[in-house]
Amino acid sequence: MRQLLLFGLILVFLSCNNSPKPTANSTSTGDNQLLNTGSGFKDYVNRDKGFSLSYPAKWDTILKDSNMVFVAVEHDADTLDKFNEGFNVTVFPNEGLTLSQMVDENIKMLKSYYGNSEIVRTSIKNKNGLDSIILQIKQNSEGIALISYSTFFDNGTHLFTVTATIEEAKKQKYSKIMNTVLNSFNWTN
Repeated sequence: MRQLLLFGLILVFLSCNNSPKPTANSTSTGDNQLLNTGSGFKDYVNRDKGFSLSYPAKWDTILKDSNMVFVAVEHDADTLDKFNEGFNVTVFPNEGLTLSQMVDENIKMLKSYYGNSEIVRTSIKNKNGLDSIILQIKQNSEGIALISYSTFFDNGTHLFTVTATIEEAKKQKYSKIMNTVLNSFNWTN
């Protein structure tokens, strides 16, 4: 099962690098809610998985697969833009490992897959008091210098990963947005 977790997180990283240009903004489904906060961000609440976060209100939300429980991608009208920035949330059972152990395993897997990519690990506590670990991964994809930030949260039974991928040249533009997203992440149960 642990190999599935590690493989799944690599797939998450890969999928962020090739974010499609979405066409529609989704709405509330089942126990999941999208709420307009009026501050340029909407709140997403997933009662089934037990978490909430805020995301830019103008970004499109799509569901990729069963492990990606939420995806938000900037819908850019600029046709010259080669990459749509965005982020996704994945959830996997933690199999009794600590947050640090899970991140260490993912670093090993990323190094074996990406070889000489630069990986930086940082521990933080968000504004809701949740401990997390961020992995910053730099790489080139199809001639575009990208940075992915995978932020790991653990609720005791599941690993939650918020993975954002941006063009390195646009790092300053998106840092405030991603800080808002990460600081808004919280448990609902």
